[in-house]
Amino acid sequence: MDAASNQQRHEIMSTYLEEMKDLLVDKGLRLSNLGQDTSNDAASEEKEAQRNEAKRMAEAITLNAASQLYENQSWLSKLLQQPNPNGEHKGKLVKFLYQADLIGGCPVDKKLKVDKAKCKSAELKLSTIKLNEMIMERPVIRLIGIDLSGADLSNSKLSGLNLDMANLQGATLQEADLSKVVLTGANMQGTNLRKADLTEALLIGTDLKGANLREATLTNTNLRGANLEDADLHKAKLIGAKYNYKTVLPKGIDTTGMLRCTMVNDKNSNKLKEYCQ
Repeated sequence: MDAASNQQRHEIMSTYLEEMKDLLVDKGLRLSNLGQDTSNDAASEEKEAQRNEAKRMAEAITLNAASQLYENQSWLSKLLQQPNPNGEHKGKLVKFLYQADLIGGCPVDKKLKVDKAKCKSAELKLSTIKLNEMIMERPVIRLIGIDLSGADLSNSKLSGLNLDMANLQGATLQEADLSKVVLTGANMQGTNLRKADLTEALLIGTDLKGANLREATLTNTNLRGANLEDADLHKAKLIGAKYNYKTVLPKGIDTTGMLRCTMVNDKNSNKLKEYCQ
């Protein structure tokens, strides 16, 4: 039964990828290439119509594949006793959509710096798709600027991913493994991070206003410049968490065990260096 179930999941993903390939490539409906020519109003309207139709088709195909992967769990009684058997397939689905420029993204230069001016907004919204317990492929991959706002990513394993500039506003990441994740400049307003593991994560300049971080683990997490206004940090583990004068912490928070970082002049090199204590 296990082999048959695994084969069925592979068939679902294969069919999905073929349908999306046909939509985005073979039919010339790659969304990032549509609607750019505005020299002719009629042609522009036609391309916009194609763009909207492509979006509707892509959303329908994606929702169908995701729902099949999710619903198949109901009758896989043996596999349900293990970690989510569809986690890796969901990870592949998200990675494919990102690489197809459908769910946001920011280009990086040769020095791996993000070009914010060229960041793209999401063509598809994944807020209605169950992505809980998703597992992303290794080695570590970059999903810079990805838009997963409102998505259910609870219990997902995303350790070590680069999610710079990501939009995770209102997403559910309860009990997710976000250890060593890079979330610099990400939008995480109102995100549910209850009991999430953010050990050694980089949250530099991250907007966590109103986020639920109850019982979350932020051991050695870098919070320099992060906005935690109105965030719920009840029973959160903050030992070794770094913050600086730009960090906005919730009112009344106990900073015992946290490290305040300041820039000091190093006498040997005569350069400013960060010192945390």
